[in-house]
Amino acid sequence: MKNIITKILVVSIFLITFSFTTSAATNDTVQRSGSHTLTLTDNPFAKSAAEKSVPTVFKKVFKRAPTSKESNYWLTRARTDKKTSALLQQTMQWYKSKKLTMSATTK
Repeated sequence: MKNIITKILVVSIFLITFSFTTSAATNDTVQRSGSHTLTLTDNPFAKSAAEKSVPTVFKKVFKRAPTSKESNYWLTRARTDKKTSALLQQTMQWYKSKKLTMSATTK
């Protein structure tokens, strides 16, 4: 019985997610029951412009491609406190000016 309930839950979640993504792909907004209107920006998996620009900005500042550790660090910064490419670039330039490396800033 527990296994059947689990399968039903998984299928329900999939269908709700699929329904939302297909509706959002065809419309700019999706009206849910209640007063909140979801927009494409409500998608928690959508990448921000700052996230997309991490490799480009990093190459511009450091003149090389980021390592996986550096890429993960800067993606996290882009998702949390550096929401624009300009802020991200300023922060990377600050790190570079202080000669900080990932081994010195992360564990």
